[in-house]
Amino acid sequence: YVVLTPEVSALMVKADKEREGGSNYRTLDEAKSMSRLQRMGITTPALWLEALLAYRAVWRAGRQATPQMSPTDSKIREIEQGLRFAKIPGFFPTPPALATRMAEAANIPVGGRVLEPGGGTGSLMEAIHAEQPSAEITVYEQAHTLAELLKLKAPRWGNPTILQGDFMAVAPSSVFDAVVMNPPYEKRQDALQVMQAWKWLRPGGTLVALVSEGPFFGSDKTSDAFREWMEEVGADSEKLDKAFAGKDTFRQTGVATRLLTATKE
Repeated sequence: YVVLTPEVSALMVKADKEREGGSNYRTLDEAKSMSRLQRMGITTPALWLEALLAYRAVWRAGRQATPQMSPTDSKIREIEQGLRFAKIPGFFPTPPALATRMAEAANIPVGGRVLEPGGGTGSLMEAIHAEQPSAEITVYEQAHTLAELLKLKAPRWGNPTILQGDFMAVAPSSVFDAVVMNPPYEKRQDALQVMQAWKWLRPGGTLVALVSEGPFFGSDKTSDAFREWMEEVGADSEKLDKAFAGKDTFRQTGVATRLLTATKE
């Protein structure tokens, strides 16, 4: 059999174009000089033509078998590729396995209302919908590009409500059955946002959040207030081991994190 390496394919494409233009296989000498082709036994014009025709058949079959990407999926892919190295403060999307675990821990009732204060790339939104397809999800996202991405993805997951803006700037209303969140860790934003998100929960609702280690031992006022709040509401936390270091992580970080859960009385 013939292994179609990039070098072989490039030569075949070139020869195919010259063949269609009426040339006498000017690339044959160039191809024969490649030891790889010689080892494959392609040493004569007849064998070259046979290999070329086989290549064309495989290439055309591949094009026909490969489904064309929709304009929406193409746009999603384009945005996500640009986001991998984008400078967005606090942007570390939740890894899929951890997102699934968080959604399960939220105890979302059938038809329940769920708040996600920072949508990111949609990993939590996807996990929430998978856990409870009937849930009514409301997602806030400040970054324009991320909000655009979430709106493109929304039809996949029950068309949740996507709001571009800062949920911290909105007066809280205690109407949600669950809050699932992965806030930014810089400048104690995680502690501040978790305490604010708590106000959006109705009695009996559950909050699940990723929080950095900082607020658990920091000596600043925000950390003190956060620890007092945790004691007051009876929140639990679990240290996570390298939560953002797996191969399926969109953007890795070495920040130590905990999984926090609390249910409102």
